[in-house]
Amino acid sequence: MPAGLSLRVIALGLATSFLTAAPAAAQSSDQERQDQVIAEVGGDKIYRRDFERAFASLPAQAQQQGRQQLYGRILEGLIQQMAVMQAGRAAGLAEDPEVKTRLRQVESQLVSDLYLRRAVEDDLTDEKLREAYDQWLVENPPTEQVRARHILVETEEKAREMIALVTQGQDFAELARQHSTGPSAAQGGDLGYFERDRMVKPFADVAFGLQPNQFSADPVQTQFGWHVILVEDRRAADPPSFEQVRPQIGRQMADRLARQVANGLVGAAEVKRFDLTGNPIAAPPAQ
Repeated sequence: MPAGLSLRVIALGLATSFLTAAPAAAQSSDQERQDQVIAEVGGDKIYRRDFERAFASLPAQAQQQGRQQLYGRILEGLIQQMAVMQAGRAAGLAEDPEVKTRLRQVESQLVSDLYLRRAVEDDLTDEKLREAYDQWLVENPPTEQVRARHILVETEEKAREMIALVTQGQDFAELARQHSTGPSAAQGGDLGYFERDRMVKPFADVAFGLQPNQFSADPVQTQFGWHVILVEDRRAADPPSFEQVRPQIGRQMADRLARQVANGLVGAAEVKRFDLTGNPIAAPPAQ
């Protein structure tokens, strides 16, 4: 485990997992049979689902080490959390005003989140998502792509020699195999289809200015060397499918609908606003 990933880091997700996990005493025998017990602390049980929640709460970089590698440390973190929780309860902290205040804050947030989720989920129908996808296609028209080959050499003189040979009718792909210093040389300089922003600007400006079966009349200099470019085809890129962008569209629709619901509730409520000194202030302009 990296030095920076301590039990304290692992414990960052544990408090949330305990807040959302049902108390062990509330588990039915059926539930217990379906969820493996991985530890017992003073009679209270820790379940596999607690480990899974703690693991899921870790940074992605930490998760790459895998469940087996992290299991022991996470388990000890869970045991520590349980032992500390038991000590806090024994000290009467469950009735402490600060605990009750923080629980009310958590409850308020959960109630708010659940209300908004249920208020918008009925509107996130497949039909409406597809309508949003159609609108997304209008707002995000397909980008242009070209398919090109290139010959990359170290000097302008060598590049002009390649242009002369192509002009004389020699095969561009074969010249690339013989003379190009680029990684695509073995493929005859074939770069496949690409969009403008995939290439450095001097290269892209020339490539996207050529028509199919045209090659650059002058060498093109970039930080990689000198290029001779042949464009073989131009096309519009295929747009992403509905299924590919559905999660993104769903999140955007849910956010928009949630704001609408919240704004509607605020508009229907009797709201008074005050500044930090207690003086009344006007409502902000509607958005």
